[in-house]
Amino acid sequence: MSFIGSLITWTKPDYNYNDAIMFQTKDLRQIRARFWQDKLSRIKTDNDVRRFVSIYLPLFAEDLADLCLDALSRLSQVDSDLAHQVADWASSDQDLTESNLADLAGVVGLDGPVREGDIKLFQPSRALATLAGVTNYFRLKKQELEQELFLDYDIACSIVVLASYNDDLVESNQAVNQIWDLATDLEVPIHPEPERRQKKATMLKLIEELH
Repeated sequence: MSFIGSLITWTKPDYNYNDAIMFQTKDLRQIRARFWQDKLSRIKTDNDVRRFVSIYLPLFAEDLADLCLDALSRLSQVDSDLAHQVADWASSDQDLTESNLADLAGVVGLDGPVREGDIKLFQPSRALATLAGVTNYFRLKKQELEQELFLDYDIACSIVVLASYNDDLVESNQAVNQIWDLATDLEVPIHPEPERRQKKATMLKLIEELH
């Protein structure tokens, strides 16, 4: 199965699934662990678990499944049976389907499009085929960065992955190319933090101006 196909009908491989779009250096693993420990430390009750899931579950319709699955799997660190149910789901060997998303929403007790099965899994080969689609995806990345939904290194890495779906657009569109180039600098810890903040601000401004 191709990488694109694996995001649509996804079965967990033998290796760590988020290796596909996340660098796994020792430094990054430590940074990633601290990021999620801080976020998860705010989860105290089952209602907190539901709020967490309600943020990440709808993103399966807009973003790469690996990021969403990684976020949900982090709930294994929370002392809650419900959190462990969600984490076990995210780490299981089942295929990723709209029906399974709806089942999880039901277990957690969520309402809305996910629970009703109306959500459609993100298909990057289609969604990123046009400038309009890429613009929408970049705006999502801007929102994720501003709300700190994922580690900024991993968000940058998911932008870099764009080239595997629409390399022609990355090469031909100056603004898209600039955003992509900045993301390649931000996906690994090779710059001092002040320089990273400056590059991030520049990238966010370019995304804001993209149309």
